[in-house]
Amino acid sequence: MSSSLTASMQARRHPETTHIDRLATADMLAMLHQDDKQISEAVGACLPDIARLIDIATATISRGGRLVIIGAGASGRTAIEAVSDYSPEGKHALVGLIAGGQTAAMAERETAANNYDLGAFELQSLDFSNRDMLLALTVSGKTPWVWGAMRHAWSLGAPIAVITSSRPARRRSWRISLLLRRPGRRRWRG
Repeated sequence: MSSSLTASMQARRHPETTHIDRLATADMLAMLHQDDKQISEAVGACLPDIARLIDIATATISRGGRLVIIGAGASGRTAIEAVSDYSPEGKHALVGLIAGGQTAAMAERETAANNYDLGAFELQSLDFSNRDMLLALTVSGKTPWVWGAMRHAWSLGAPIAVITSSRPARRRSWRISLLLRRPGRRRWRG
């Protein structure tokens, strides 16, 4: 699977904030606050889908399955952080995976993110089954490692949900349970 991401698919700076570093602090905060309002409105529009994701995940866990949250790069770090915030002791049915393993949580390992087969292998090593649910976090919607994991989950008949900035082309054919799109671009980088 190809992994050639164009600049338009990668995280990029919002064009209205190219000057944010030259604003007075109060103006900078006002700009960021305005962005927060837009995010809140966008999340509000997704509440039925978010409720559906929670219902599917709750049913999965109630039946003895796991919610496996995956991602590459910043998305993978978000997955791991979400799982550790859920229960720092680790005694729960949530699993967080990042492309490249735990070392990638501290330093980017792009080669792992570009390995389609490794995504499936990671789920196989967890004994992922149709009793589990996969929640994929992907900015571009095209990360090979994430697609490899999704294909493996799909082949088992497990529920799949995706949170992304773009629309995966294979949504219908793969029976993706839920697709949440993150609105807009980042106001800053770094």
